[in-house]
Parts: sequence; C-alpha cells; structure tokens
Amino acid sequence: MLDMKIITIDGTVWPVLGTITETLAKGEKLLKDKAYVADNDRVYIYGGKLKDNTPEKGYFYKVDGEYQYFEPKNPLDNEAGNMLDIDNIKEAICNADRMKNIEEELEIDKSDIDTFSPPIKETDDPLKRLVKMVLAELQVNLKHFRNEFSKEYDLTNIKASVTKAAPMTMKYFLRWARPRS
Repeated sequence: MLDMKIITIDGTVWPVLGTITETLAKGEKLLKDKAYVADNDRVYIYGGKLKDNTPEKGYFYKVDGEYQYFEPKNPLDNEAGNMLDIDNIKEAICNADRMKNIEEELEIDKSDIDTFSPPIKETDDPLKRLVKMVLAELQVNLKHFRNEFSKEYDLTNIKASVTKAAPMTMKYFLRWARPRS
C-alpha cells in the first residue's frame, strides 16, 4: 500500500504526490491539478503553463522556465505540516469508541459474508481510498444500517460512491464519515 498524504486547500482535498524537487530529479513530469510540496515547505497545486495571466489561488505555474507560486485564499491552508496521512486517519476512525459501541450493539459477526469491503485500487482518490480502508478494517455489514437511510436508493447510492470509477464527492465522503447514534 502506498503511503498517501492529503491536504485541504481552500476547502478542496488534494492528494500530495511528493516534493517538486524530488519529482523533477527523478525525471518525472509534474501532473496538472495535483499537489506537490515546494522547497519552502508549502503545498501548491500544479497548474501547468500559466495561460491568460489569470492564476488560481493556491496553484503554481511554469512561467518562462521558472515556477511562480500563488498563495491560497487562506495562507495557512498550504503549510506542509497540515498534510494528513490516510493510514493515520483510518486508524483513528477504526479505533474510535463509537465504532466499538456500534459493533457491540449490533453484535456484528466479522466472518459474515455480507460485509461490504470493495477492493482498494491504485487509481482511487484519497477520500475513496480512506473509506475503503475503514470498510475493510471494520468489515461492516451495511444491512445493519439500512434503517439509517430515508429512501431505499440511498444505500445503493452510497455504495456506488465507493465502487464507481469517478472520484468520491465530499457529499458522499461526509455521509460515510457521519457518526451514527
């Protein structure tokens, strides 16, 4: 499993692919719309070549062979110290007392073949990967949570948010992360 880090800049979650210097030293190209750590220990999203002289906040661009950095709306957002490791988040969620209480209340059988644990793919975005890691760790049987949804198709939709190829939206991530009472 790759050590994946994420950061939230101006309300959007970005996967951090590494440092700009190390990526270029390996001969790899910077990927557009992906986050990298700059030499100043701040994280920026790569925007490619600057077009129309209208940079987006929080991005960096290649202009005349050099990189120009533009601070996000909230300048504290892109500090490298704000990066989160997905494995640490998963451990915090899986070890939470509220999850243990749910297991005890529902008497979940970990060997149940009805557990929902979709495979983790290298192409998964950070939010989808995190949800899949937690599902694999907890071995949750979603049938136990059917009464949590107001409409029949809500359970189908939330499952599809993890299994379909498209990136997970913040809306569905928050629905997965919502504490159950």
